[in-house]
Amino acid sequence: MNLEEACACIATSLEQVDSALDAIAPAERADIYKMAVALVGPTSIFQGMQIPTVVPRVLYDRAVQRGYRLERLQSQYADLLLRILDAQESILSPGIAEDAMDRTVASVGASDPLSIHRRLDHALRTKRLVIDPIREIVGLRPAGGSKGPQSAPTQPPPETIVAHTDLSKGHSYLIIGERPDVAFATFAHFVKEGYHGLSITRYYPGKLRTRFELEKTPMLWLSHTEGEEEHVDPSNLGILINILKEFFKQTDQGVVLIEGLEYLIIQNGFETVLRFLQYINEHVVTRGIILLIPLNADSLHPKEAALIKSEMELPGAAH
Repeated sequence: MNLEEACACIATSLEQVDSALDAIAPAERADIYKMAVALVGPTSIFQGMQIPTVVPRVLYDRAVQRGYRLERLQSQYADLLLRILDAQESILSPGIAEDAMDRTVASVGASDPLSIHRRLDHALRTKRLVIDPIREIVGLRPAGGSKGPQSAPTQPPPETIVAHTDLSKGHSYLIIGERPDVAFATFAHFVKEGYHGLSITRYYPGKLRTRFELEKTPMLWLSHTEGEEEHVDPSNLGILINILKEFFKQTDQGVVLIEGLEYLIIQNGFETVLRFLQYINEHVVTRGIILLIPLNADSLHPKEAALIKSEMELPGAAH
């Protein structure tokens, strides 16, 4: 498929999406599309276009002017569809929103020359993912850690890492260092002390479970790649917010680790991730959660690192 053919496919696909939405929420369609375009951001190729009546030639001319390859156009269209799902969830009542999102995903899957349906279907399933708090069962795994890549000799064994143990509920902590070992060890400490834990990480969760002897604690993998572990799309922070909010509601003694902040910034942009942190921090305070975020400050611009630090606390600082 070439770029011109892809633009024609997008226009047809949007007509199918609109037909599905018209069957269940005709009065809200305009507001849904308006919110979706606002959510994709100012750099999207779909900014300023009338959704769903996209003119293939106009879209093609824009793509050529911007030097887009087919993969970039597909990615931005997938993002638009994801934001349409987000807007449906925000604007429609729960029952109607669920039906609308199902119909939207099904309409894309009916004919999928752009290979987008799988990503959209996964996003919908992840939106409905609820992480039930589970207390860790201590002592089931033998000591010694994993024999895999994450426990190579260059890494200190978990028992030699000094964890931060004097942390307070309702606070968000930034743990600065080149590697996230201290943050993982701190998370494991509180989980083994009886806290409900949730880890969201760029590291493959199976190896972390073995290395830090965690059997039951829920872990989500920030990845576009499917695996045995639950994974979430790192470019859709709305899904992460939903998962975290539901988890917060279910526990009064929780610890959450979000590792891979730098990766989230690459995927979403700094300003978006900063707003994400600010929003999550409000829930951390009101729900009495301990939030841990490791950060290699040298990987960010000094101004960006300073803004992240201003939103959080360093372990050992006075509360």
